[in-house]
Amino acid sequence: MIRFWVIPFGLAIAATLIFRQSGSLRDTILAWAIAINVVAFLIYGYDKAISSGSKRTRAPEMVLLALAFAGGWPLAYAAMLIYEHKISKDKVGSAARSGCS
Repeated sequence: MIRFWVIPFGLAIAATLIFRQSGSLRDTILAWAIAINVVAFLIYGYDKAISSGSKRTRAPEMVLLALAFAGGWPLAYAAMLIYEHKISKDKVGSAARSGCS
């Protein structure tokens, strides 16, 4: 399962190094923010795509959360809404009706 940590974070690091314009801290942070967001979006999409009936191994939830925590939360959140990933309207509605929050 180490590949689920190495591949997304390796891609984000490689993209950061490739796309930063100079060695300045500002450019590096901007390149990281863009890279980690794109990678998070893609991994959430990949995980949702293989979730229905595929025998392939899904991305662990800890990796998805780590991508969001590492700065990819804006596009991770967008991916959750677009792909309806980890969202169940029935569960949300039943929890609201039962008084759980």
